[in-house]
Amino acid sequence: MASKLSRRELIKRGSIAATGVLLSACQPKVVEKVVEVTREVEKVVEKEKVVKETVEVEKVVEKEKVVKETVVVDAQAQKKAAMKAEMSWAFRADIEQPWPTERADSFTDMYPDVHIEQVVLARSDMYPKEYAMHAAGTLPDICFFYHSHFQQWRAIENGVVMPVDEFANNDQLDLNEWFPVFIDMGMYKGKLYGLPSWGWSGWDCITINSLLLEEAGIEAPEPTSHATSMDTITEWIFKFYDPPKGDGPAERFGISIGIGDISFETLCRAFNGYFISPDGTKCLIGEDENANQAVKWWYDLAVTEKVTPVAGELAAGEYVAWAEGKLAMFMTGSLGVINAERTTRDPQVCKLGNIMFPTRKDGKIPSQMRGGHWNISAASKNGAVAWEFIKHLSGKDGTIGFNLVANQGALVRPDALPYLKGKSPVYNWFEQNLMDGMIIHAPANSRGSELGDAIAQNATRWFDRRDPMPFEEGMMMFHDAVQKVLDLPMG
Repeated sequence: MASKLSRRELIKRGSIAATGVLLSACQPKVVEKVVEVTREVEKVVEKEKVVKETVEVEKVVEKEKVVKETVVVDAQAQKKAAMKAEMSWAFRADIEQPWPTERADSFTDMYPDVHIEQVVLARSDMYPKEYAMHAAGTLPDICFFYHSHFQQWRAIENGVVMPVDEFANNDQLDLNEWFPVFIDMGMYKGKLYGLPSWGWSGWDCITINSLLLEEAGIEAPEPTSHATSMDTITEWIFKFYDPPKGDGPAERFGISIGIGDISFETLCRAFNGYFISPDGTKCLIGEDENANQAVKWWYDLAVTEKVTPVAGELAAGEYVAWAEGKLAMFMTGSLGVINAERTTRDPQVCKLGNIMFPTRKDGKIPSQMRGGHWNISAASKNGAVAWEFIKHLSGKDGTIGFNLVANQGALVRPDALPYLKGKSPVYNWFEQNLMDGMIIHAPANSRGSELGDAIAQNATRWFDRRDPMPFEEGMMMFHDAVQKVLDLPMG
């Protein structure tokens, strides 16, 4: 496997790459290896000559060059003949068609003796289902236990997925095809487990209706700028909040912040703190003053000032509410901004604007590099074929389609970025964050499901303005619940 380059070096290389890509499947070219062989033939000629009654044998060696002898190796034909499998592939239900079918069909067009069953899993219980299938011996050959959903280490330790180093080494696969940070997410104890599927810099920005700024005579920040302070963001939240005219919800909410580790971590980082310690063993909310300041800011918006929505108040969701002028801004990341761009319909009501979180005091960009991999089940009898398929999924064409057709956030390959930028300028906005983003702090015990549940249940209770809870009391309740999960063994 090739050595790694920096994200910055790779993204510069990617910017030079050609932008033309065919999303449809292409038959690979047949590779012929023609070898000209020169063969040495040893001929022995024995001559007797009598010298003082002693017989001497003189050996003469002649070399004969054999010309026009070639060996033709049809590598693709050999590979095609060897590729035979009845295989299954699990993926999330929000990975939109026709991308999965196109990927499966284009692969089986190349290898007709391979059949791929698609297994679609709902996000709500996808990991429990995968673990249950593993226990039953029915886990699909290609599966997923995402690093940034805090599942991968646990799956590896429990023997659920296999390392792919041998496959990669045999192929002499250049891992520099992907940004190093996303390859690193697939590494565990010196081994590689799969190839990148999705990856981005997390919820590192706020999408704003820039029409509100225009109407207020305020110059919108450059989408790539990290110079807008948290004080300015707070001022705009209150300025563009429009209170309810009766008993119903606000005419326009100031901001919406989804509850999850992805929001808690980045907000704490925006206030120069952290949610979880770098070693993944401690909850710092309730212990670190900067982290406490971040959640106090959020609590005041939600409970004290009531400028954020609660469950049910945005019936059609954040994107529609924002596009309809009922929500001034919401916290999100690159994929969210792309979706917001697609949702925008009437420029007289809503225009896309972007606010990056301000640079921290230590010079870092508040963000959280997140990603996941396509894994191969440790019990698969089709490891070699599954490996070829995940290369097909994670290649340039597969990655571009994963973004544009499957509607996922997969900024994992430098050679895919030029094409994506050509489709939307929004992809340019996140280039610096992709190069310089902050590494995720994953729980050391890989208890992602339990952590997600603890955050959702306790933060929802803490920030519920309809049944307010004192800030300090809620903070300690939240801290203790999260710490309880972090204290669990890997399991």
